Amino acid sequence: MTSIYNPQQIEADENTYITALAFATGTGVLTATRNDGVEITQSLDGRYSQTDIYLDSASFDVGDGVLTLTRTDDGTVTVDLDGRYVQTADDIYLSGVSWNQNTGDITFSRNNAISIVENIDGRYVPFKYTVGVVTDLDDLITTQVQVCDKSASNRPTASSSSMDVFTILVIKGGAGGSQLCMSGDADSTDNQVWIRMWKDNAGSYTWTDWTELPTSSTGNFVPFDLTIPSPTYNLNDYTSTGIFSVDKNATNIPSDMPSWVDKLVLQVTNSGSYNGNQTLYTANGTATSEFGRIYYRKWEDAAGINWSNWTEINVGGISGDLKTSYAAIDLDSATYRETGYWALGAKGVATTWPAALPATSDYNILQTIRSGTSGAGQQKIMCADYDSGTPPDTHIREWKRVFDNSNETDWYEYQFQGQPIYKQVYHTTEYDSSAHGNNPDSSNTAAYYVTVGGDSLYLYGFQNGYAEGQTMRIFRETNDMYVTVVIYNNIYYAVQPIFLMNGGTSLTLSNYQSAEFIYHNSIWFQYK
Repeated sequence: MTSIYNPQQIEADENTYITALAFATGTGVLTATRNDGVEITQSLDGRYSQTDIYLDSASFDVGDGVLTLTRTDDGTVTVDLDGRYVQTADDIYLSGVSWNQNTGDITFSRNNAISIVENIDGRYVPFKYTVGVVTDLDDLITTQVQVCDKSASNRPTASSSSMDVFTILVIKGGAGGSQLCMSGDADSTDNQVWIRMWKDNAGSYTWTDWTELPTSSTGNFVPFDLTIPSPTYNLNDYTSTGIFSVDKNATNIPSDMPSWVDKLVLQVTNSGSYNGNQTLYTANGTATSEFGRIYYRKWEDAAGINWSNWTEINVGGISGDLKTSYAAIDLDSATYRETGYWALGAKGVATTWPAALPATSDYNILQTIRSGTSGAGQQKIMCADYDSGTPPDTHIREWKRVFDNSNETDWYEYQFQGQPIYKQVYHTTEYDSSAHGNNPDSSNTAAYYVTVGGDSLYLYGFQNGYAEGQTMRIFRETNDMYVTVVIYNNIYYAVQPIFLMNGGTSLTLSNYQSAEFIYHNSIWFQYK
């Protein structure tokens, strides 16, 4: 609520206000009537139009350029348009267009000698097609396209000598850029592409070497065809290098391929004119048992193409079974000196296997790793079966050796019954004292095995004496009785000091027991 303060009291008969309004269209007078009957009038005549006046025509005088608008009361409004339009006598039009590739100006010429120039520099890639203008590719450090010939310096040194013309695409970005060099000859053997980059170090430019990009002529480009042929086709027809999508409808697919395999990827590698191989990868399967499979075969084209059988080389990602077991083979042959894994059978009469490998180990694994093309490498044999007989027939044993093109070392055992052998063994002599006596030769022997087969053992020392750091392993090969081992040194059969792990000085073995010693400061210390 708004209150108005009025210091003067208004009597009821003094409270007047307008009660009606009237307008006389004939005289133009507006009348306001108050509640006390007084009328207030105001003439509005002349303040509005009483006649409906509007434009009813227009005309243009081509002689003076005046536009005239005429009203219904015959009044007119005029405006002079002369100079604001092209008259018929002055027909002006474009008469030519020119382009300046150095400045980036495009010029539109008119017939009245007045030209319009627009600079579009930076909005395009300059293309300069005059051969021989560029003499040094190091000078091309702005975005452009150039056509050059082999007289230009700093072009790819490995490019074909017959490549007379090539195109350079230069792209600058920030403080550096790249150059793409493409051969431009019609000779298909010169289909070569290179790339290099540069960096601007405050006006000093550093360049990378040219790198040739893969092309079909260099053999680095591998074609892809991801369309599966339909309805039937033959994998024997795929003898060109490439990667292709195929399915189970193809003929000459692996016969032992699982039934759930539907789609596959075929990789073909052609080596020369007459040989090649195919590798087939399964490309579908959702159940946990449907592991990926890989198959391999090769061909030879001498007098017609001859194909090998498909061989499954992998099951379940990087795991898989070794399919074929080779027994009593020559491990010195070149086949087994290539990097790979082989499933081996029993040693049999083979002489190139570890001499200590048990004849009862019916299954073994050979791993070979060869270093480059030098022919040097390493072989490892692992026992891979389980015998239910009395230990040590469980065969948890591993051997290694190294080789080169013409020689190989002896096999050295470095895992015995699951226990690693930590010492480095240069030469190991296994000596059966019950059969050969108690005075073996220790020449060039860093480790020495003594097999105890009798009731007692007296070691009178090695013929050439014990050596600092020398190790000795004494093994009880039967379990029918105890045996006491006495070690003498090699001088007048004096007792050789030994120190056992339990603090004792007398060694007794039974039931396939063994003890290992190391010679240090003229004492044999037991360490295992």
